[in-house]
Amino acid sequence: MTEKPVELSEQVAERTESDSFIWSADYEAKQVLAALPSIIIGVDLNHRIDYWNDAAEQLFEIPRAQVLHLPLDECSLPFELAKVKEGVERCRQSKERSRIDDVPFGKADGKQRFLGFTALPIFDEAAELKSVVLFGADITERKFLHSQLASAQKLEAIGQLASGVAHEINTPLQYLSDNATFLNRAFGKFAPVIEKCA
Repeated sequence: MTEKPVELSEQVAERTESDSFIWSADYEAKQVLAALPSIIIGVDLNHRIDYWNDAAEQLFEIPRAQVLHLPLDECSLPFELAKVKEGVERCRQSKERSRIDDVPFGKADGKQRFLGFTALPIFDEAAELKSVVLFGADITERKFLHSQLASAQKLEAIGQLASGVAHEINTPLQYLSDNATFLNRAFGKFAPVIEKCA
């Protein structure tokens, strides 16, 4: 009779240890996600926000409590929502990652900025689509640098074209100049002979 309570207490101890391990792993995972500098927004299949990390909170200046469990349409998010919803829907349909680039958004300072997102499908244990996670970042600086690089490449191409045109113009001019110099020298030598013949 004393064996059953011992088995039960061992099971309780194992269960407590297992629960503690799961809670610890869950806590660590949440800490890691919260510490990431990327924007992370979880969206369920009804387009409701089910995750909103610290980076999203700081960039958009919207507390987590104001958006959790609300549909995207009701959150007054400061970015072009239609483009993001289209990317989420593309991810849901294909069940593959989807890029959402150059999403305009505004900050309180009134400056126009741009976001880049990657929509990733999240599956449950039965391999059914459970939600979509948006990983994003402010890409304004990168977009500006890319624009400057494109301008510099255009200027370089124009410079090369101008150099080529100058070379092509210079070659015939040099030919004419060399021939004129030759004719001047040749006639200079023949001029006395022609004068004597005349």
